[in-house]
Amino acid sequence: MSSTQDPAHPSSQIIVMGYCVYCRSRRAMKNAIQVCNKRGRHDLKGHCSMCGKSMYRLGGWGTVLSAESASLMITNPSGEIENRK
Repeated sequence: MSSTQDPAHPSSQIIVMGYCVYCRSRRAMKNAIQVCNKRGRHDLKGHCSMCGKSMYRLGGWGTVLSAESASLMITNPSGEIENRK
């Protein structure tokens, strides 16, 4: 496995936020990878950027990407939706 990240992989382009149970706060997740849980759903697994302990986030890359795209969308006072980029 190479140490460089694939630019097409979502983890190299966005910051994944998760809850660290050791720090007791939301932190950025390093080296996030998508795993399959025992129910067949996708989740993200990585390490806390501050303490280095392992973190787990429910939902795969699809939920992270949809949450990021929703945060880029804003509604102006006239009710129209516009992209913020």
